[in-house]
Amino acid sequence: MNLRATTGSVQVDDIIADVVSAFARAMSGEVRGFYVAGSYADGTPVPGSDIDLVAVLRRKSDGELAQRVAEACIARSPIRLDLVALTTEALAEQFMPLVPAFKMGTLLVAGEDVRGEFLLPPLRAYAAAWADRARRFMARIRRIEVEGVRPSLRYPDPAGEFFGYDRATIVEWYPPNTTQSTKELVAIVGSAATSLVALRGGAYVATKRKCAPLYADHIGDEWTELVSDVHVFCRERLGYGIPEKADERRTLRAICTRVLAFERHALLAFEGGPDRPTP
Repeated sequence: MNLRATTGSVQVDDIIADVVSAFARAMSGEVRGFYVAGSYADGTPVPGSDIDLVAVLRRKSDGELAQRVAEACIARSPIRLDLVALTTEALAEQFMPLVPAFKMGTLLVAGEDVRGEFLLPPLRAYAAAWADRARRFMARIRRIEVEGVRPSLRYPDPAGEFFGYDRATIVEWYPPNTTQSTKELVAIVGSAATSLVALRGGAYVATKRKCAPLYADHIGDEWTELVSDVHVFCRERLGYGIPEKADERRTLRAICTRVLAFERHALLAFEGGPDRPTP
């Protein structure tokens, strides 16, 4: 199976080719295209990165069969595979916050290009959806209900070395027995920053890599350095891991010290709305 484009990783390309072949055998002609999203689409994977793959189905395709094929592919993938198979209509309805990323930040690896069929969602709705995602991540890492996420929020673990921002609570994100990671910290800051870029800056964020530069360009406030530090240090340098070296642990602790204030700032902004009208 020859793909239309490469992720830059032979192993990942082989996994994707296996998915394409599996759908071709089970559902010949019913898949319009396959798209890689996330870090493997823009060439920035780290050791803890998943493979994000979207199979766009034709209308009236057998959704249950597609789900079974996807589950079989996920089960045999040696790298965690986040694979969804759905129609363009379902993608726009069920994954509205991800439509800009699909439209502007994916890599077409097989089939036809349907990205031009998507309309960008209204910025208000997009910002609200990412604000909701940020709240859910804030709640999850604190092991509380979303309703408890308010601007009076406290550290997940005030007594912890990293104030609880090293918790690995979303078990499906990690290898078995993982108890510490910065992946959820990155998700909190990235989701909140994405919402703020839309809310205050009037822009969409197509990829994780573009979030910090867009935040700097469109907002440029006192939190710009933190948004960049979390992405560069926690994701790119640590690969979502927890460092062993003392100096790196001090750096991570210093970053985590600032996160609570940013969360509170973001939550207040979510409640207050945009500084200027947005479409």
